[in-house]
Amino acid sequence: MMKYPTLILSALAGGAQFAAAAAISLSPLQNGSFETDTAPPGGNNFYLKTATGWGTPNSSNTRIYLAGSNHFNEVGTGTGAYAADGVNALLLLNGSWINQPLMGLTDASPSTEVNLTAADLTGQTVRISFSLGHQTGYVGRGTIGIQYKEGGTTWKNYGVQFDTGSGTSTSSLVYLGIPESEWAQTYVDITLPGGITDTNNVQLYAVNNSGSAWFDNVQVTSVPEPSVALMASLGLLGLMRRRR
Repeated sequence: MMKYPTLILSALAGGAQFAAAAAISLSPLQNGSFETDTAPPGGNNFYLKTATGWGTPNSSNTRIYLAGSNHFNEVGTGTGAYAADGVNALLLLNGSWINQPLMGLTDASPSTEVNLTAADLTGQTVRISFSLGHQTGYVGRGTIGIQYKEGGTTWKNYGVQFDTGSGTSTSSLVYLGIPESEWAQTYVDITLPGGITDTNNVQLYAVNNSGSAWFDNVQVTSVPEPSVALMASLGLLGLMRRRR
């Protein structure tokens, strides 16, 4: 495995608005590396359409590729199964998405894990760490972040749009410049505005708008001191390549 120089990229996601945040302890995501689901190897294009712990995908364009799928050769080198972490990985094709509710401990529930609400996370910063793969011949562009249904009717989305290819980053789109057939370990910090009182549950979401976006090793953690300057920042910690 080769490591590349660290790059730090950031993108504004709106005006900052903070309030005193309550103590929150985020629980690990369920099946964040997509290793829970297994099946006998099936050759090329062998995949599942759902993953334990994750919401029902919107279409067959959401795919969890399993060990034994030669399709991984398009996001790595070598023969047979390939993933950034373990042996399985998630592929989001154009127009597909996946999500998972955020769980944790709160002041009101300090010992029992509960579904976190928008009110629980108001003024809080959540770091989403994940591996992102650039499939040979396909640039992936998508968004990752957290969301909730305000009043039970209107989705409120807080995310950062990324592109696995090269370009000039703007306040609304971050180009990562990941070489083809390689994985990058990345993170995004999302801060919800202060003063939210909505009690609907929040969830992590990832959507692909074009091309092919590969995900693996998705994790969430709390960031104690959010930056007043940024609502969301995307950091490219380092590119890595596995060779077999």
